[in-house]
Amino acid sequence: MILANFPACGQEGYIKLLNDSILHGYLRKYVSFQDSHQGFELWKTKKDKSPRKIPKVDISEYAIKKDTFKVLQQFRPFDNEKTYFELVDALLKSRGKVDLYVITQVSTRGGGYVSGGISTPTITTATEIYVLEDKKSNVLRALPLRKESLKEALKEFFPEGYVSKYEEVYGRITFKNLVDFVKLFNSK
Repeated sequence: MILANFPACGQEGYIKLLNDSILHGYLRKYVSFQDSHQGFELWKTKKDKSPRKIPKVDISEYAIKKDTFKVLQQFRPFDNEKTYFELVDALLKSRGKVDLYVITQVSTRGGGYVSGGISTPTITTATEIYVLEDKKSNVLRALPLRKESLKEALKEFFPEGYVSKYEEVYGRITFKNLVDFVKLFNSK
């Protein structure tokens, strides 16, 4: 109970604003009670008496410890589907000529009651959406969730010869080895 009265200081990191300025300090997430917008409190020191509140809509990227996130706004990952994110954090997995991000989408269903007072179980599933960003052209696109379409989608970001050579040496490109594939490409 005593600890609940003291504000918990955040983790060391940085925030990159939409205007490309970078702010360093201690970060702590917050959700506004008035309008439910998300953001961060930026503390200059661990004992900062008046931390700066920065809404997430003003942030393009942030990092906490070793994890870096790109804030995607009004992002529709797939052209033909209804999936849409007003605001979503994408975890950076590889940075270079082509950046690779992962969005973890969590959905919950069930947990209701049916007649007779019997409850149905709550089922939580997580889907990982992989997003590539070409730094030259600024193209940002999600990879298809079906493994069969993955190779074709990669050819938009990587030379066809590189994709074929990688598969000759390391085997078929799947979501399990996608991070290694992109890191190898970025290392050259």
